[in-house]
Amino acid sequence: MNKNVFFFHTINSIGGVETFFYELAKKYHKRYDISVFYVKADQQQLKRLKRYVKVYRFDNQEIECENAFFNYNLEPMISHVHAKKYYEIIHADFQLQKNIEPHIDERIDTYIAVSERVKESFFARTGVECEVCANPLTYDKTPDPLFILSAQRMTSEKGGGRIAELAQRLDRSGIQYYWMIFTDSHKTVQSPNVIYRNPRLDIRPFIQACDLFVAVSDSEGRCYSVGEKLASGSGKLLITPCPSFYEQGCDEENSIVLEFDMSNINDVIERIQEMYEYNKPKKSFKPRKVEDEWSKFLAEGKPEYKGMEYYHVHATELYKKYNVFDVELGYVPQAGTEFVVDGERLEKLLHSQYGAMVIVDGRA
Repeated sequence: MNKNVFFFHTINSIGGVETFFYELAKKYHKRYDISVFYVKADQQQLKRLKRYVKVYRFDNQEIECENAFFNYNLEPMISHVHAKKYYEIIHADFQLQKNIEPHIDERIDTYIAVSERVKESFFARTGVECEVCANPLTYDKTPDPLFILSAQRMTSEKGGGRIAELAQRLDRSGIQYYWMIFTDSHKTVQSPNVIYRNPRLDIRPFIQACDLFVAVSDSEGRCYSVGEKLASGSGKLLITPCPSFYEQGCDEENSIVLEFDMSNINDVIERIQEMYEYNKPKKSFKPRKVEDEWSKFLAEGKPEYKGMEYYHVHATELYKKYNVFDVELGYVPQAGTEFVVDGERLEKLLHSQYGAMVIVDGRA
């Protein structure tokens, strides 16, 4: 029998309740047996939950557990649950949020409000008392994400291919970054960390603010954006060894050099990693630690779930050959496109009707 079962009808790609599930799983998975059931869900949300807890799609199956936790939608799940104790978590301030109505159900034993304010507003609307328990929040200090910038056409002579390769390598490095590219060209780089923007004339503040300005062309006569970054005196440049760059003032102190043939890309990634790790944010106030009491609601019981394993893979030529649209990626990947999949999806991709759609590079 399951110990602690959490139900949520629709796990969206973004939202506070979705974050609640993730933080709860991350904080309590080593001490408590936890399962999450859903009707509809965003695949990326499921992927990160599976690292810590058991996750199941609800399909009208009968479920036995010690403690059952519901959010706003009780049905259709509560009619199929056999628990020792039933909880509903109240996330909303019902005195201010007018688009949904609070409800009470005789099957619920205890209502848990996420704040004192929520407790008060729920009582004002229903006359029902709640216990109060803050949403869990684990917070590990990390360096600020790197702000990378390019302003150029994405044609081959301007280094579009190098930018695509750099983005793929950065995606696998563990470096948190966002790369803004101002361009009028086709969006050739497929990465969740790359943002395209239309050209604009007031680009200088962005050049000044970025941590790393990228100019990896085959050649340049005299590059204005490189000159503007050098004039700002902030951050660094990532350049190819074009003679005019050095003439403008690029040197070992302000620039990282990527060889034209990208033969030193490993060294370049290491240099960017150093920038990321030592780009420490300045403290402006004392961090406030969240104290929650979820340990008093969760049923005791050692978890047996070991967590979903994930793998770095790259696409084979079969995607293009059979024009297979990858639902998670959102496009038909080229041969060699790198991405991460969980163990369940890996088995499907390795044994698809067309053959092996991916090659495994290693564990993520």
